[in-house]
Amino acid sequence: RRLARARERATLVQALWRMRLAKRSYGEDYDRVVRAQALARRWRAVRDYRLARRRILTVQSLWRGRQKRTKYERCRRAIPRAQAVGRGFLARRAYGIVRRGFVRLQALLRMRVQQRAYAREIACVVSCQAFVRGRLA
Repeated sequence: RRLARARERATLVQALWRMRLAKRSYGEDYDRVVRAQALARRWRAVRDYRLARRRILTVQSLWRGRQKRTKYERCRRAIPRAQAVGRGFLARRAYGIVRRGFVRLQALLRMRVQQRAYAREIACVVSCQAFVRGRLA
């Protein structure tokens, strides 16, 4: 009877000891599994992040290229307009200079024609006066 009781107690101690070892082993295994899952999640997150970053950089690059092309095309279309404005300004300025020259020349010619006409009139008047004076004298 005593032996049976001692055997029971020994079995109980062994069971408790085995339970303690099993709990410790389970805890260590659990920690390893959690760490492995964390590493796997981290690896997947890093991979997804790099992939998303690569895609984002591609989109940004395409967008910036489009903006630069648009700006370049706008400048390219604006250059002929600016040149036309400049050429128009120069043409108007040259036309103004030529026009003023022609106006002056025209004024000089008209003045010369008027001077000759006046000189002829004066000559006629003088000859008429001489004729009248000659008759009167």
